[in-house]
Amino acid sequence: MKRAGFMTLVSLTALAISASAGLARGGPDRAMPGFETLDQDGNGEITQSELNALGEARFAETDGNGDGTLDRAELIAAAVGRAEARATRMIERLDSNGDGVLSQDELTARRDTGRMISRFDSDGNGTLSQAEYDAGREKMRDRMAGHGHGKRHSD
Repeated sequence: MKRAGFMTLVSLTALAISASAGLARGGPDRAMPGFETLDQDGNGEITQSELNALGEARFAETDGNGDGTLDRAELIAAAVGRAEARATRMIERLDSNGDGVLSQDELTARRDTGRMISRFDSDGNGTLSQAEYDAGREKMRDRMAGHGHGKRHSD
């Protein structure tokens, strides 16, 4: 029984931390909740206890069978639910002809692939060398780190 209680505490703490970290990061996969949602008592300030309560609520929502633990199936179900929501938002945002699916043209219209070359091409020759690509990538990493995304250490 002590082990189950300890594991629940560890899981709850990890979930609260990931929830508050996710909230801090925001980004396309993590819609930032409105201030009013986070300021649960309506006093005009967000406290750590309010963020902890959000983590506890998220844990309870994910704990489908209510046993106080998160098993593999519950974690997968939660991940699938988030993926479904992201896919729905993506189609709503990018489906320019309203047919409910995304074509290559619709996806390409939203990307400016030439922009990468023009931004990273330091010698102006219209192509990217390895050095220009690496320098541009590092610049993007630094920019992302400034927005709370952090640098990636794999490569």
